[in-house]
This record gives sequence, C-alpha cells and structure tokens, in this order.
Amino acid sequence: MGERYLIACDLDGTLLTGQKTISERTRNVLTTLSALGHKVVIATGRPFHNSIAFYKELQLNTPMINFNGGYVHHPHDPSFPKRIVPIPYPLAKEIIQTAYNHSIANIQVEALNQCYLEMGEDNFSFLSKMTETHCVMGPVLDHLQEDPNCLVFYSPRKEPIDHLCETLMTEYKEEVKFHRWGPPWNAIEVVPQAVNKAIGLKYVAEYLHIPQEKIIAFGDQVNDFEMIEFAGYGIAMGNAIDRLKQLANDVTLTNEEDGIAIYLEKFFKL
Repeated sequence: MGERYLIACDLDGTLLTGQKTISERTRNVLTTLSALGHKVVIATGRPFHNSIAFYKELQLNTPMINFNGGYVHHPHDPSFPKRIVPIPYPLAKEIIQTAYNHSIANIQVEALNQCYLEMGEDNFSFLSKMTETHCVMGPVLDHLQEDPNCLVFYSPRKEPIDHLCETLMTEYKEEVKFHRWGPPWNAIEVVPQAVNKAIGLKYVAEYLHIPQEKIIAFGDQVNDFEMIEFAGYGIAMGNAIDRLKQLANDVTLTNEEDGIAIYLEKFFKL
C-alpha cells in the first residue's frame, strides 16, 4: 500500500450513534482501512473499562487514548510505553473538599482501573447506571487512596458549578483545567493541566512513525479542540458544536448519518 494514515475517532457523538453503538457501515469502513494497513485509534474522555468494548468490536490492535490523553496505552502490547498523567492524590482530595464546600454532593472519580461514585441526590441516580458495575459507591474521600485521572462534579443547580469553576480558575489554574457539560446536567470535568487529546495523539503518531500531515481526526465537542487543530485533517461531525466546526478543516455528516464512514469512503475512494 502507499503511505499509512492514522485515523483518530472520538467516541460519544462521533464514532457512536445516540444509542451508543457503532453503525454497520462505519464499522465496515474502519475494519477495511485497518486491513489495508492504516491505523485506527480511539481517542476518548472515557475510562478504559467504559471504552474497551468498542476497541474489541473494531478488532483494533493499536494504542488507545483514554481520559482525554491522560492515559495512553496499548491493550494488546504490554511493552508499549504507557503515558499516564493523573491528578496527584492530595490535590484531588483538596478539590473534592472544595466541591463539598460549594454544596456539590454528586461526585464521580475515575482512576486507571477503578471508579468511585458518590450520589448525594436521588435525581442523579442515573450515574450508577452510566458507570455500570465498576464503581465503589459511597463517600469518595472515604475510599479514594490513589491518584485519579479525572474528577466529575454534578449538581441539579447551575450556581454551585459556577462557583466551583471560579474557584478552580483562581486557585488551581496551574494544576488543573476543566470542561463544562451543558444541559440536561450541570457538570464539570476536571483533568490535569498537561492533558489533552492532541498530546496523546502526537505520542501515538510518533510511536507509529506516522507524520502529523497523515493524521485524520474526528470529533464533536470542546474536548476535541486540540486534537482537531493538531491533525493534518481535523474533521468536525455535523452535530459538533459551532466552535469546533469553525476550527476544523472540514465538516462531515452527523454521527447518526455515518459521518465518519462517508468522509473516509470519499477520502480513500473506497
């Protein structure tokens, strides 16, 4: 074959439909390109345990980017030099206590191999279903004993999240950054300052010896900004936020319309 491409796909809102599945057309296109020697990589904010099923479904044998670049690893190759950038445990405890001080009672903490979940209000019981069976339930500070990769805080009201954001920006801006989630939840995800998908993608590309101009990346949300900007071909989904569409090299159809498959079929003339 000619030159290899690295194809990076975000999961939610990009590779996955609204039903959290990979369409048959998209799956077939990606497996065909893998068979031709191109490298398909998942780049997601999700933890490993909540994304490995899609990696297996696509029959991948490539590195994987979890926690928005905070954990880069290879599920099939123990010799791969992992890149792990967690939030130091003392700092995580301090931020969690700050959230309590702002009357935020719903907290999800993700570490490499463990999830910790504290639900202070009944209307956030959906979290226990969303995180499946991998979570230790109960007061987070009673159980957490390791450096986590991300912290997520939820509130039924917007004001506590606003106040937490202000505190993070004034007191912790050198150590962490955050992404806010809009409706239907008031939520904020906190990650280390040195983490984004572009850093993880660059690490993988160098390992695979694929140049930046041969990288195609697909995304839809604010945590895809750096990756879309870094890739030689940064592609926004049709359902992406407007700011990402403005940044991207091109816009494809939505995740419900096989946007990834249709773009790649045209690009590679499949």
